[in-house]
Amino acid sequence: MPLIVIDGVADASLENVDPGDIESITVLKDGAAEAIYGIRGSEGVILITTKKGKTGKSVIEYNVYSSAETVAKNTPMMNSTEWRAMSKETGYGTDFGENTNWFKQIEQTAISQVHNFSMSGGTEKTSYHASVNYRSGDEILIYTGYSQLNGGINISQKALKDKLTLDMNLRATERKSQFGFAEAFHYAAIFNPTAPVRSTDPQYAIYDGYFQQLLFDYYNPVAFMELDKNEGLKRIFNMSLKGNYKIINGLAIDAIYSQQGINQTDDKYFSKYDYWGGMNTNGLASRQQDNSSNRLFESTIHYNGDLASLLNLNLLGGYSYQDYVNEGFFAQGGNFLTDDFSFNNLAAALDFKNGKGTITSYKNSNKLIAYFGRVNLNINNIWFISTSLRYEGSSKLGADNKWGLFPALGTGFYLIRPKGTGFINTLKLRADYGVTGNLPYESYLSLDILGPQGNIFYNGNFIPGYSISNKANPKLKWERKGEFNLGLDFSLFKSRLSGSFDIYTRTAKDIIYQYYDYVSGSYFSYSENKGKLRSTGMEVTLNYN
Repeated sequence: MPLIVIDGVADASLENVDPGDIESITVLKDGAAEAIYGIRGSEGVILITTKKGKTGKSVIEYNVYSSAETVAKNTPMMNSTEWRAMSKETGYGTDFGENTNWFKQIEQTAISQVHNFSMSGGTEKTSYHASVNYRSGDEILIYTGYSQLNGGINISQKALKDKLTLDMNLRATERKSQFGFAEAFHYAAIFNPTAPVRSTDPQYAIYDGYFQQLLFDYYNPVAFMELDKNEGLKRIFNMSLKGNYKIINGLAIDAIYSQQGINQTDDKYFSKYDYWGGMNTNGLASRQQDNSSNRLFESTIHYNGDLASLLNLNLLGGYSYQDYVNEGFFAQGGNFLTDDFSFNNLAAALDFKNGKGTITSYKNSNKLIAYFGRVNLNINNIWFISTSLRYEGSSKLGADNKWGLFPALGTGFYLIRPKGTGFINTLKLRADYGVTGNLPYESYLSLDILGPQGNIFYNGNFIPGYSISNKANPKLKWERKGEFNLGLDFSLFKSRLSGSFDIYTRTAKDIIYQYYDYVSGSYFSYSENKGKLRSTGMEVTLNYN
């Protein structure tokens, strides 16, 4: 997925920004623009700027809207009349006397609502922007939907005769979700349309009164949608503090520190009455929690000035440090005395007392360190030259290849400078080349990792056995993607029609490939760089005002 950069914070969570708080979005697609982001720029970069306070009177805004969604058409299946005609013709099937549309039983009109409230304002020294956003929505499937509360505040303060500018951002999101079970659509399509949803017949008491036939892969979809639970809770918090100090006119230094935490809990419970999921285990509960955090410190020094009347120079140099920590656990157990505990009292599952429960946990971390620089030249607003270089290292890579270089070079030339009259208002030719990378998807893949491999009998007892689950590769390095792009930007008819035409070639080398092997009774994974992939294409963009 692309790298998300929000207000200068790399790898920030897009889920932590409400669309109503976004001021602008810029998408970097070509290799030269992405190269300044190094290892993480291979799949594109999305730059997001949030709304800030402005000098002047205070502004209060409130926006609200609601929507409704319904199913336009379901997969055509037999209704009860058609089913009875088929049964009469073939002599197969049991008519239970009902007329049930199973799709209508599991579908609903999905209502959603959005509320955005914001306040902003400021003086020449201080500005602020604060917002609270609430969203909720149902899905088409019953017992599915979400509610989300999001809030953020940005404060900007100038000091030291306006040479120093401090920006503080705080943002938090809480999202509660009901995921339901998508399998309900499958069983709604195949369940007998003459069957009832529920029955008072005592033989169905073991299913809490829901109708059920004992057939292979054949379950009452309403039963498990109403009896079972599949829920989630996600909390995201982000804090950043940025300072910018103007040393002299055109020369400034800045630094940013940010910290982000994401905590997610997923809970499931399958009722002891549910023939689909929980009856065989007398109720089954599970809870999974995943926590991730990352810290970023980045400092840059930049200069922007005219070397001559027709020559402008823009310089940037910087250092970046970012670390990540991921941890979590999973627990699952069955055999409950009652469904009332759901997934909120796993200790009530007798599976744990009987040694049948499952508990796993994990924790991993990785670091990124980079030094980078960029030079931009503007010659008479006609010819533009840009070059950048990033030297970056990651702890995910092998001991022999921790660091890599990511260069880029680009140029642009106005064949026709922007103007307001004539048939062709603007015509600009561009060419650039850049190198980006891609990291292994997990930490420690370059190292030997021990993992459980069943039990062994030792000294009269069975004890857990361990063996190599991942084989070390000290030569493991980042994937390398080089991209050449040739483009043409234009605007016509007093700039009413504008667009661009691009031709690109991408070559990915040292693609990270993971495979599994079996040696001496044990499975293990191994990651290495092998293979090459080349792709070419063109892109046309048109805008008409």
